[in-house]
Amino acid sequence: MPVDDPGLVLRGAMKAFLYKYIVPFYLLTCMIFILFWGIRIIPDLLMIFMNLILVVLLIFLASKKELPFSQSFSNEQGTRSIGLVLLSVLLCGSMAAAHNLLITRLSYGAALGLGISTVLTVFLWRKSFHISWDQITRDAV
Repeated sequence: MPVDDPGLVLRGAMKAFLYKYIVPFYLLTCMIFILFWGIRIIPDLLMIFMNLILVVLLIFLASKKELPFSQSFSNEQGTRSIGLVLLSVLLCGSMAAAHNLLITRLSYGAALGLGISTVLTVFLWRKSFHISWDQITRDAV
């Protein structure tokens, strides 16, 4: 293979996905929220963004490892994709509940949640892309 580390390809694809599809819409949403609630909501928005990246990484870890564009888009994944959807709903709901508990119970809850989310996201980002060619789905190469 021309690339020794498939994790680099997957990390690049993840960054491209985040920068091209997630960040622009999230920034637009943030501007709308800041217009309505003011700058006091910025710590919450930062925590939500870290949680968003965390959910994306957790779904990446739970999914089959394939190189980008190695499968046709018409490929059905069946129950596996339903499981990932349910996982993402569960993760989003639990993170929203944790966010709500932190900001309603502690005066510094948003900052604490942001710190926890950032540490978890950085840890998972560093661990998620240590992937060998043996872990890449064979029918995807």
